[in-house]
Amino acid sequence: MMSAVFNFPWHQYATIAELAERLERKSPQFGKTALQKMIYLLQTLFNVDCGYSYTLYHYGPYAADLLTDLDSAQDLGGVKIEELERGIRILPGDKIQDLRSRAKAFLEKSDEGIEKVAEEFGARTAKELELIATIVYADRETKTDGTGYSRQDFIKLIQGIKPGFTRTEIETSVQELESKSYIKSR
Repeated sequence: MMSAVFNFPWHQYATIAELAERLERKSPQFGKTALQKMIYLLQTLFNVDCGYSYTLYHYGPYAADLLTDLDSAQDLGGVKIEELERGIRILPGDKIQDLRSRAKAFLEKSDEGIEKVAEEFGARTAKELELIATIVYADRETKTDGTGYSRQDFIKLIQGIKPGFTRTEIETSVQELESKSYIKSR
């Protein structure tokens, strides 16, 4: 008789729970969109390999597996989801310590990055995170394809991707991200 071996992504569940706890009092609403963007920024800017693969979607960078992992983290009691009038709020669950213990080595190795992403972006709204993550995504993609975008061309590119944001909002976010060396200066 063969025994089944399951390989659960404990580090992914624990990262979701850890962010929920660190952002509980900091984030205006830590919901699904904010979670998507925070994990993207954690991976991209702070080099914490959570194992998610992102593509550009309507609200910016998106990893489909992340929502499945959110459900699993909730089922395991690492997070709880509070239904709001508009959307949800992800909060730490009663069994967060269980997930932490199962992913202890990963969390210890990743603690600095998790803290940085929480401090740097935790107080941002989902809409602000949508723009920031999209700018970072576009910056990485333009580097990958070798296209040399001028500052104005890059801002036009972002306007084309995110027409719901004003040119001023985009310019301000680009400037902020450049000043912190999160994206290349143009």
